[in-house]
Amino acid sequence: MEKTINPIKPDVSLDDILKLDIRIGQVKKASLIEGTELINQEVDFGPEIGMRTILSKIAKHVTPEYM
Repeated sequence: MEKTINPIKPDVSLDDILKLDIRIGQVKKASLIEGTELINQEVDFGPEIGMRTILSKIAKHVTPEYM
């Protein structure tokens, strides 16, 4: 008997994806916030946006040195 798997979320259309503002930046500095799974990142998005601070809960998957 074949099991039917229902999708978790509905498909996203290309029109929805084109609405996103996706930017690429360069990580200038990354450090682990002790006692958490958070990495604090200083990211340079270029002259239009500049530097931004981003917190990501990714410490169990990647080290700050790798970034």
